[in-house]
Amino acid sequence: MTENITGNGEEIHKINEVTRDILIITLEETAIPLTEVIYSRDNYNKIFGKGIIQSPVEEIKMGANQFIGLCPPDRNNLIAAVYETLTAPSLVLEKETYDEKTESFKPIHVYGKSFINPTNNHKMAVESIIIFKEGENIAVSLHNKGIEEFVKQIKTADEIIYMDNNISRVATLELVKYKNGGSHVVKESQNLLSSAGQKSLPFDCKYDKDKILSIDELIIKEKIQLGRLEITKEN
Repeated sequence: MTENITGNGEEIHKINEVTRDILIITLEETAIPLTEVIYSRDNYNKIFGKGIIQSPVEEIKMGANQFIGLCPPDRNNLIAAVYETLTAPSLVLEKETYDEKTESFKPIHVYGKSFINPTNNHKMAVESIIIFKEGENIAVSLHNKGIEEFVKQIKTADEIIYMDNNISRVATLELVKYKNGGSHVVKESQNLLSSAGQKSLPFDCKYDKDKILSIDELIIKEKIQLGRLEITKEN
């Protein structure tokens, strides 16, 4: 599902609004309770240890300013959330940022995970930005923002380089629901799809489920359409 827009003689493939909306709903549905930890250097050191974090994508070094970055009142309860975002992200994006010093665009990784504050039921996304410098992947900034704001920065499918399995499962169910003409969220449990063919979907499916693209297949399809996905074929 991509939109082809022509501008300045170039064809631009944008991620479809349906895919984006499904990701927003999915992140809202899979938001985990925010664990609030008192802001202190001692707690920060206990959580991040020597400042090296292993994510599903890469080894990350916490930047020197990350503790100070958690100081503002709207962030000082996010120490544990930042750790969870880096070690178990919902999504990891690969984007580009303009470097004024070198006057060139450089790649960055954007980690995101959704949370819900148990005290007020407010849902949000915690975002961590990773830069690449001298052979290291360094976390340099963090933000808490609305889930919709986080998702809307995704312009093309090939920006998504990692998706958590739970996110993939719920998003696939939402995609099927959309194809059936539904618009509300499917309430799914961790064990809803234990194995294909052994457990039915929680609604009547008008389509042959073997022919319905999962969210992973949808994104792969978009990447193939972009011509930027390398596929290795077995001889």
